[in-house]
Amino acid sequence: GQSWYIGPMAVRRDGAWVDHLSEKGKFWNWRRDAAVMLTLQIKRMYDIHAMLHGFQIDGKVDIANRNLGGSFDYVTWFVKYRHALSFLRNPSYGARLMLEWNASHAQSHSAPYYRELRAGGTDVRGYVSQQFVGDTRTMTRIQLKVHMFKVGWFMFRAVAFWDTAWVYFRNGGSQQALLRQKPTHRRYYLPWAPKASDGRSFHSGIGAGIRLYVKGISIGTLGVDIAYGFGTDKPRFIVMLGG
Repeated sequence: GQSWYIGPMAVRRDGAWVDHLSEKGKFWNWRRDAAVMLTLQIKRMYDIHAMLHGFQIDGKVDIANRNLGGSFDYVTWFVKYRHALSFLRNPSYGARLMLEWNASHAQSHSAPYYRELRAGGTDVRGYVSQQFVGDTRTMTRIQLKVHMFKVGWFMFRAVAFWDTAWVYFRNGGSQQALLRQKPTHRRYYLPWAPKASDGRSFHSGIGAGIRLYVKGISIGTLGVDIAYGFGTDKPRFIVMLGG
């Protein structure tokens, strides 16, 4: 697939940035992203009114190359495992109780900054959306969902959850800024860019919320969560679509 991007050469202060060189050296310049995407899914997951049971494995590899007509050469990949168990199943409302957990790992190699891996917001609740950035990311989630009551087509559930993310730069952690230069791009690693063993690369949030599932409507599940991210100064509210 292909997509277009326009933006400056420099990026955020709180990590690293990729400075892709344009032919004319302009500060703002159109760039085209062309990549081959390979996906894999193994699924034995049953969904009854948004109460799940079974497992699912997903994998994806994106390979971008200038020979495909784009402006970048990079590779990103991820793999995710998801498992759910439902108890006291009922065809009217799905199940009385559902326990779900998942784990994923992703890496990017020489990717432009807008393809860097991010976390925060709906995936690690309790933090600002896309607050953390790196080229390596491992995430986990444990969530308990309880069916409370049903009114006509409307089903109300309560959830409790624990989200974690380990996000870092493989070349981070230096006391000085690092420059890695290739013919197609320059990447600066700032002194405060977290490395794998840095405690600032691990983030965890806990919380609870409510879900509204509308039977027979394709919008699925709507919800509101309140979550506290460890190390933050206050809890945050998150609007959830699905999950």
